[in-house]
Amino acid sequence: MGHVRADGAGEFARSSTFKAYCKRHNIVIEEGPAYTHTFNARVEGAIRICKDKVRAFLRRANMPRRFLPDALLHLKRDRHVFGSYVTGHVSREHPHVADTTHDDHAEEGVFLGNDLTTPTFWLWSFKHKKAMQMSDTNTF
Repeated sequence: MGHVRADGAGEFARSSTFKAYCKRHNIVIEEGPAYTHTFNARVEGAIRICKDKVRAFLRRANMPRRFLPDALLHLKRDRHVFGSYVTGHVSREHPHVADTTHDDHAEEGVFLGNDLTTPTFWLWSFKHKKAMQMSDTNTF
């Protein structure tokens, strides 16, 4: 059995999803007194650090805020630098390869982060203007 201490904020105390999750996993929710920010100092500090790092990733890469979820995932798994220029391998069978003999088998783009379930990564393709899942990365 575990315990979660919350300050009564809407994300936790009034969230039926969060309450159901805790009940399913035998987690007890302990509500702390309202307006006592010192009780939450550690977690608030950790959240501030995460937000600052993610904003720095986006600023350094000159990428819009819509890539914030990708940058946040990258904060957990930083194999490459978020927003850096990379190329990814495209297989011959991929629909973007027209000439299997002479066509370039690489896609150029910006590194968005590693995939959570496969040994691949995501890049924002310059050519196709969309996120694409790739393998065999090269960072420049």
